[in-house]
Amino acid sequence: MIFFASQSNIDDSSTILPVIPFNVSPTINETELNDTEVEDILSIINPSKASDPDLINPKLLKEASAILKSPLCKLFNLSLRSAVFPHQWKRANVSPVFKTNKPNDVKIRPISLLSVISKCMERCVYKHVYNNLKQNKFLSNNQSGFTRGTQQ
Repeated sequence: MIFFASQSNIDDSSTILPVIPFNVSPTINETELNDTEVEDILSIINPSKASDPDLINPKLLKEASAILKSPLCKLFNLSLRSAVFPHQWKRANVSPVFKTNKPNDVKIRPISLLSVISKCMERCVYKHVYNNLKQNKFLSNNQSGFTRGTQQ
């Protein structure tokens, strides 16, 4: 805690944290994705990214988004309703990547290539969760990390 406090340049010592209500609506299990949301996410896929463990080429998903939006939407909604995330989507190809461009520096970090389809579902769900948090005022104006429109 001391490390992070010493790195902060914002004086929030007098900040009062918001009171969070116990009951929130809608809950995530009431969330229903629609074809348009899924197609929007598919349309912004970077087609030059590497294929995932399923060997599904991101370019295929992007170019066939109009055809795939409905079956993927049904699959995503089934996953949400049943509270089951397919095991195959949890698989990843892990590759070591050097942290710096220095040839003598052997520090590496792992990069996980996850299923593109699972990342699409994650983006759809993220949008609903984020909007729910904003609408129900769960995100304080003092929240700056990992939120839209903030600089870190």
